[in-house]
Amino acid sequence: SSIYRGPKYTWSPSSRGGADRKGLDMHLLLATGSADKYCYVYDITPEGGNVLQKLDGHTDRVYTAQFHPTQAVLATGSADFTIKIWRPARPIAGS
Repeated sequence: SSIYRGPKYTWSPSSRGGADRKGLDMHLLLATGSADKYCYVYDITPEGGNVLQKLDGHTDRVYTAQFHPTQAVLATGSADFTIKIWRPARPIAGS
């Protein structure tokens, strides 16, 4: 599990580019792996507290999820012997 403080985004597998980081409205996000092959991203701000997104990209258990310490980048590692890099796809409206 890992915590990210910054703009609230939806996440997608890594590609060139990424979301614009204008308006740094800070949120706390928690990413955690699961036995069901997904990584879950939770909004853990006081007004949040729910699943923000279920990341689908692995074919087996997700053992680890780690945010980059200074950038909006998430890495996940799985029992399927892959590591996925996730970058923001777009800011979430109202955040």
